[in-house]
Amino acid sequence: MKILLVISTVLWSAFVCAYYYSRYCRYIRFKEYGTYADTTFKAVQQHFNELNTKSQTLVTDLGFNKKDESAWEAEVRKFVSMIIFEGLPAHAKEKIRLSPSRGREFSTLAYNMTKDLMCYAKLPSTYNLKEVIDSIENTDSLRSIYNPSPMITHGREVWPKIFAITLMIGALAEAPKSNAESGAPFPPFEACNALADENDFMPSRSGYSVLSGNTYSCGTLYKYTSKSDAANNLSMYAKGTKTDVTRVKLMLNINNKQTASRDTKELGRLCEKMVKNLLGSTPAGLGTKIAAGVPFEMVYESYNLFLKKDVWPTGKGYELNCFITTLDHKE
Repeated sequence: MKILLVISTVLWSAFVCAYYYSRYCRYIRFKEYGTYADTTFKAVQQHFNELNTKSQTLVTDLGFNKKDESAWEAEVRKFVSMIIFEGLPAHAKEKIRLSPSRGREFSTLAYNMTKDLMCYAKLPSTYNLKEVIDSIENTDSLRSIYNPSPMITHGREVWPKIFAITLMIGALAEAPKSNAESGAPFPPFEACNALADENDFMPSRSGYSVLSGNTYSCGTLYKYTSKSDAANNLSMYAKGTKTDVTRVKLMLNINNKQTASRDTKELGRLCEKMVKNLLGSTPAGLGTKIAAGVPFEMVYESYNLFLKKDVWPTGKGYELNCFITTLDHKE
């Protein structure tokens, strides 16, 4: 009986802690939503006529009650990254740069609110923040009671692919024109999202957070290359200080040597893309060089590029790590 009482007390305490932590996270998130919504409304208000024209001219009628809105949606993406993001207070922009989860929340709200406002023939004089939040987040879900993360309404979440690169561009607006020119560290938002336009390479919800001491890091979940029990997997990690990333790596774990050749070629493709997204260019033949699976080191545009191979103590597999680091990076 005492054991059941102890278990019940522990479970109840855990639920209460989860509940109040969730309430606190929601309070902070909704406060930030207010900032995002206010900036979005003012931006749409200022550019309403131009947006209204584009919403009509960039939508193609395909017939049979079908429309192609891809050009209009691309314009909204550009509007969010170039106008709305740049209109945010400096502290809000900095938080978004350092936190992929905040970037997802900002992107979802700004993109959907802009599109929703453009459904009006005449822009309303104000907006209802609760209605905006309810349009993107399922606040009545039972899981939302104890879940600190937002329950984004199905079909409204746009962060995983759409904004990974456009927000990266916006976040770099105040940075030096080219990292490659100076060999400078990467902004955390840029580094953590270096492969965000690929399936299953979004940063984990913890974002760029403390690893130990003054060292911060972010990473993606494993992307398995097949459905077998011993499938090989890929993941990406960034590491540095609170404001500067000095190392980004793409790791391939080889558990199944039968598909090692195929998966190493995929490592080459992805690592070449990662470097290009970070620097704007890559050395000729980088992907092919990595796909060979032979360790190497080189300097390109004031950055170290290298491939490292580590054989596991068990001898049953190994990992290949493709790195890009600043010249002064130290492990």
